[in-house]
Amino acid sequence: MLENPTPNLKILRLKQLQMRIQQSRSTIYDRLNPKSPRFDSKFPRPIKLSALSIGWIVAETDEWLIGRIAVSRSGGRPAHAKRVTQICAITLQTTG
Repeated sequence: MLENPTPNLKILRLKQLQMRIQQSRSTIYDRLNPKSPRFDSKFPRPIKLSALSIGWIVAETDEWLIGRIAVSRSGGRPAHAKRVTQICAITLQTTG
């Protein structure tokens, strides 16, 4: 048997995700819907937890947030966006 292969794996339910990314339920589902003008192909996909429940992996959500920060702060400069992403990832590792 495996010895805890994912020790830091954490799941967010919808309400927790809403609080974490400060977006409404409808916006979250719009980001997942390819037919929506708010669709975001990089937005983390939910995982099925049971027949009636889903959740989002915290690490994937954090990666998406880091990407959003990088784009926001880069001013359209790809090299700068990459550096911002690296800094955010290091910050998350040291504080998480």
